[in-house]
Amino acid sequence: MFAIAAPSASAATACAKTTDPATPAAPSPGKPCWVDITPYPFGTDGLPVDTSSLGCPAVNAEKDRGYQSQCYLRVTSMAFRAWNRGLAATTRFQINPSPPPTPFGVWLFNGTRWYPDPTFPGASTCYGDTVVWAGKLDYWLIGGSLTGSGVPTVCRYDGSSFAWQPLEIPAETRVKVLSPEIASVRAGACYAWDDCWFFGPEGVRLHWDGTKLNDDTPDISSPSLRGRFGSAAARVDADGHRIGVAVRWTSHSSQDGVKPEDQVRPDPGESAPAQLLRSDGGAFAPFPFTPPTVPGPDDPWRTNLVAVDLDPSGRGWVAGNTVGAGNLQITGRILPGRQAAPVVPFALSGRAACTPSATAFTYAPTSSGLPDGQSSYIWNSLSVFPDSGDALAGGTERPAVGGTSRNDNGYAEPVLTRVGCAGAVTETRFREPDPTTNDAAVAPANYRGSLDAVAANAANDAWAATSSGSAIGGGIPTGVDQRFYQRPHLYRLTDTAKPAATAGDDVEDRPFEVVADPPIFVEDAPPPEPPPAPDEPPVITTVPTKPKRVKQKPSIYSPKVSKPRRIKGNRYVMVVTFRVRRPVTVGVQALRKNKVVSRSGLKRFKGKRGTLKLEITRKHWPTRVRFYTRSGSTR
Repeated sequence: MFAIAAPSASAATACAKTTDPATPAAPSPGKPCWVDITPYPFGTDGLPVDTSSLGCPAVNAEKDRGYQSQCYLRVTSMAFRAWNRGLAATTRFQINPSPPPTPFGVWLFNGTRWYPDPTFPGASTCYGDTVVWAGKLDYWLIGGSLTGSGVPTVCRYDGSSFAWQPLEIPAETRVKVLSPEIASVRAGACYAWDDCWFFGPEGVRLHWDGTKLNDDTPDISSPSLRGRFGSAAARVDADGHRIGVAVRWTSHSSQDGVKPEDQVRPDPGESAPAQLLRSDGGAFAPFPFTPPTVPGPDDPWRTNLVAVDLDPSGRGWVAGNTVGAGNLQITGRILPGRQAAPVVPFALSGRAACTPSATAFTYAPTSSGLPDGQSSYIWNSLSVFPDSGDALAGGTERPAVGGTSRNDNGYAEPVLTRVGCAGAVTETRFREPDPTTNDAAVAPANYRGSLDAVAANAANDAWAATSSGSAIGGGIPTGVDQRFYQRPHLYRLTDTAKPAATAGDDVEDRPFEVVADPPIFVEDAPPPEPPPAPDEPPVITTVPTKPKRVKQKPSIYSPKVSKPRRIKGNRYVMVVTFRVRRPVTVGVQALRKNKVVSRSGLKRFKGKRGTLKLEITRKHWPTRVRFYTRSGSTR
């Protein structure tokens, strides 16, 4: 169906070049480094990118040199429930004004390779930019824009039925917000397949109970309950206790000069608005926590928390940007002076928090976008290493000083920052040969780009995905400067050894519901009494003709039987799929030594495909299956 990317993380042994001179040449057991995954696995055709193929021509080759933009997908989110069970959300790059939606918006990682989810219906049906695991079999795609119907949705993948389900934001949620058109979902966290919480602008909160989305949005007539949620996370500790966190902004938007009515206000008796909410498995409630901020006139809380994560013990980290931060080149009204861009720890459940770093991450734009002697940061994502409690934050940095080459001048570039639980800070900025020169000059990998998604699974296993970049090069051959686009990158932290964490599996107890077709009752008056029979006609003897027999093809064909899947205790389910030529009523039986041990019941099929399910047990494990109709069994 789809070609699958090679396990390039293990095959590529060279460490990616960085600004840290201590970066080794290659990873080795116990000494991990960041490795550039090559070939880039997320191609627009569902394959690893091959720029030499005919399907990947250069774009505007004489004007805009560099990577073939329509061949690469941008990773907007990653989520792992174990080091060998990963998800990624992707989208096309905005090189063109309106790029077509991608049919490969969700990708899976099985511990060896990335490949597109073959069940995904495409961005025209399920659009979103954030993936969320729910149990072992289910996951969600959220953060999408409005669908063609004009109603905001989220999309759920049901791993027990192998089907995607777009779900509308409840009407009772949309009527509670000031702007119903933005009643969307931007963040989510799940404890199990039937217990998920979702958050959005203006205090939107929803709960999934395994059957439907339920509105849990509070009455937002009070400003203390408003605000846009930026991120959420949920964990289950070793004793089965559930803990969750969510963070929100101090305003509805990131625009400069936030209006007073758009600000989140503290509750009576509180000194600051609640930006961190916690859960013990139920509804989320405010948790005492105030991030670093630089107050402004009539705007005392200017730090928007944009990312959060925690480990199963309750140790966590948040990352925040100042209100208005969106570009390291000044655009609009920004408060003078340096603003807070914190990466700071917190702790739930009485656990001691990690030590705050002595590094005070800050933000300050410049009119030129070039360095001013102090680093500036904008954060996009954050993940916590489950073993050490360290934070891995990804975003954009304008370094304190520039390099020596033309495209290493200190303009914005992707950055990975690891903040240790003991307070140590390690910064990683990637380098590659400057694509605009023929000498030994280097340039930032993804100059003017950002680091969009991170995921930390173990001390020797983590992931980071960047946007594209664009560098300025000397004209060839015209002598006029040209834009040179740089391809996106996917990096993996590895030491070539097996990740130091437990591998995940797909074994999950789930209730199996069989919904029988309702009985059909027909009520009608009896027909009228027939008239008297006419006189019998004379007997005419005819010679019967032999009817011509026409052999039709079977009503169903191409049957396939799935591998039995455990649903609970000693019970399993087996799925039989087949194609249908014409309307037929058929069922399927499971047999053991010619004795029927399970049957699906008869069902009418009118389409081109059919599916029947058999529930079986180990005691009566079948040796074969066969179809049957009302008149008897078939092969």
